[in-house]
Amino acid sequence: MAQFLKEDVQRVIRRAALEAFAEEGFEAATIAHIAKRAGVSTGNVYRYFENKEVLLLDVVPEAFARQVSRLLRRRVEAARGHADPRKVTEWQDVSAELLDLAIENRLAVAFLFDPQKAAGTVHAGFSDALVVDLVALAILHARSRDRRFEPSAADHLVLTRIYRGLVDTMVAVLRAHAAEADIRDAVDRFSTYHLAGLKALLERT
Repeated sequence: MAQFLKEDVQRVIRRAALEAFAEEGFEAATIAHIAKRAGVSTGNVYRYFENKEVLLLDVVPEAFARQVSRLLRRRVEAARGHADPRKVTEWQDVSAELLDLAIENRLAVAFLFDPQKAAGTVHAGFSDALVVDLVALAILHARSRDRRFEPSAADHLVLTRIYRGLVDTMVAVLRAHAAEADIRDAVDRFSTYHLAGLKALLERT
């Protein structure tokens, strides 16, 4: 029974910490506030987690961040050379896997994708680095469709804004909706808009 109680306390602390980090940001969230959310004493939090940094890496591990990044890269890479990636089985499969992961880990993904919330942590540069990576992959996709494609400074600016918007929209969706059906509907609607706009930009004559 004692072991069960210990695991139960750790579970509520983790949940409270993830909610606090995702909603308030790492720097604003305090151990005392996390303890209050969890309904335990501050000392009880320190009993299981040495400090706030250790607690963060418990609820948003670096391995998880790498997994999200890999899936996003695979999603863009799967579209390479195809006029409509929605018809490509690999793109469909990776997109489904990525969305399932985001739904299952809604608050962790929202935290990772928000540079302000992740400030002061090992994940601080994740969101901005992800946008840079996605822009580079989008350019490679455009070149796979037209070898003559050479992005201008304006192209780089617009692509950066497009992918910043993609990442920010995912944060908004994951914060606004807790129900799986609502998340899937919102992501599907935005994906249709995003892909159409990207295609028009990269394949213009």
